[in-house]
Amino acid sequence: MVGLGKRDTPLLVQALGRNAAVPAFARTGRLAYSRLIAESDIWRQEIPGRSGVMSSPFKLSSSASLDLNAQYSPDGAKIAFSSDRYGRKEIWTCTSDGTHCAQVTQFNSEAVTGTPRWSPDGKQIVFDSSVGGNANIYVVDANGGSPRRLTESRTHGGLPSWSHDGKWIYFCSAATGRREVWKVPSSGGHAVQVTRNGGYIAFDSPDSKFLYYTKTEQNAKLFRSSVDGSGETGVLSGVANRAFVVTGDQIFYERENSDHSTDIRAFSLARGEDVRMFSIPAKLFLGMSVSPDGKYVAYSQFRVKSNLMLVENFQ
Repeated sequence: MVGLGKRDTPLLVQALGRNAAVPAFARTGRLAYSRLIAESDIWRQEIPGRSGVMSSPFKLSSSASLDLNAQYSPDGAKIAFSSDRYGRKEIWTCTSDGTHCAQVTQFNSEAVTGTPRWSPDGKQIVFDSSVGGNANIYVVDANGGSPRRLTESRTHGGLPSWSHDGKWIYFCSAATGRREVWKVPSSGGHAVQVTRNGGYIAFDSPDSKFLYYTKTEQNAKLFRSSVDGSGETGVLSGVANRAFVVTGDQIFYERENSDHSTDIRAFSLARGEDVRMFSIPAKLFLGMSVSPDGKYVAYSQFRVKSNLMLVENFQ
């Protein structure tokens, strides 16, 4: 919070905490302001069957925190996600019904840690973290332990995903001056650049023959190439929130509407059909996941609250 001193020079007059906004001063010496609180919960929605009948969405998390990037484990029994429920952004897991939550990483840092993805065998989780200053890719045992850093100082990087054959970790790096998709051996080693015309978040196909990726975060076009980056072609447009999932014959993705609702859509790779499965009357946040049995979609729903604060005898 700043006040006006002599010659209208901004001065720090009092610390009012984080996310203070919209101050209003009174001649009686009072200051009123709003404190904004950003939260997101993880929800699960059953994918409608042929009958088109939908069940009600089920809230998997309800803490007053940012719970993001829910990702089903390969067997569907667990979900990995990022959360700041203890004041620091860390990687967590829970069972698929949202119970038995366990903290996986223990950085205890102001750094941003997130984007968890399971290894194909479900034994490890890859994620990104800015601990130490720059974003880098780490791997940790799914039950916790000491994370192992994969990326080098020449690349750094974020937004990792595991190849279906378990050999590679794809990630985004701006080492060339532009964001591109790179890959590094999951066992460790030197990273290799994959895309040459831009790349952001990427997932390979279940047979590990193709790579699907966007070049931006919002309203993005989805591209496909060979896993070496050759043969780039456009697939579909309008992907929101980094949110798409590649299955054997479909791509599930989020698309935002002008009324601030969000569609969950399914694109058929064989037929080229793009179908809206259901709509959520809210803004979603950073990523989605489809259960291995194809029955559920997990997503994060974002909201902002505010509290009205009052300071007496404000100077």
